[in-house]
Amino acid sequence: MRALEPHAAFVISSGLRISRPSVEVNLGTSCNLRCELCDHGVPRVRKSPLLLGELSRDLQAAAAVIAAAELRLVGGEPLLHPQLHELIQAARRSGIAEKIVLMTNGVLAKIIKPESLEGLDVVVVTVYPSTRSAVDVDLLRGLARRCGFALELRYTPSFRHTLLDTINRDSALVQKIYRTCGLAHVFACHTIHNGRYYKCSPAPFLQDRLDAGGEALRDGVALHDNQSLRQELVDYLACPHPLNACRYCLGTAGKTKRHRQLASVAAPRQDLTPTEKLLATSLDRLVDRLVVRWRRAIEWRWSRHA
Repeated sequence: MRALEPHAAFVISSGLRISRPSVEVNLGTSCNLRCELCDHGVPRVRKSPLLLGELSRDLQAAAAVIAAAELRLVGGEPLLHPQLHELIQAARRSGIAEKIVLMTNGVLAKIIKPESLEGLDVVVVTVYPSTRSAVDVDLLRGLARRCGFALELRYTPSFRHTLLDTINRDSALVQKIYRTCGLAHVFACHTIHNGRYYKCSPAPFLQDRLDAGGEALRDGVALHDNQSLRQELVDYLACPHPLNACRYCLGTAGKTKRHRQLASVAAPRQDLTPTEKLLATSLDRLVDRLVVRWRRAIEWRWSRHA
């Protein structure tokens, strides 16, 4: 097989729709935790729940051109949303994905109404060192049996440094970080947010760091009133150039740090340079690893749609 670039990884067509392993939707930016190094910047962003009508419109528009294996409902903390059941049902009706998956820290499961979780196929619970005693696994297993979803527990002892407070002005470094970014190219973290489609999950939450010249909007593809939506998405997913948000992001090349909760609501600003926060591993070596992983993933996806 000839050498292939990771940026082309997800341009696979299934009939008239673009095939995706998954797509994410943020149900809101409120969270019951304050995780240091949250890659959605939750401790600092303005708290706002996703409106039911907005979700329905966005998913309906996206479903016309995208077919996903799963739709991930993420946050913030999805269990905080007062209309969780209605959002799940709207996601199911959209037809954009075969499976509906809820991503949660699980701490609030003890107060959630079981009927709120009906319609889910999978619930993924991320368990951190600071929340392990607060996550009732037996309760979650009981909910899974009652509501008919599969339960997956993910023990996560560390977070990766992803977001930057100050701009990275080294264009060559930004390009390398983008080429190694598993969020954009491998881990299926593409996101539908506020009427736009983004090729990674942090990008929508970096708008406050971008200037007022529309850079944030240019990072995604408009889902509504767009006659050429499918072609724009194909071109966008194949584009080898970093997003504007990449200047404030380390992708998956950042160093990891043991997970901890912040004592205050505001996340502390850190003045380390981008290179001081990067992994010691050469970015060129990370690119090589990413290409290998991409080849395996793309071969599997082609075999599914053959």
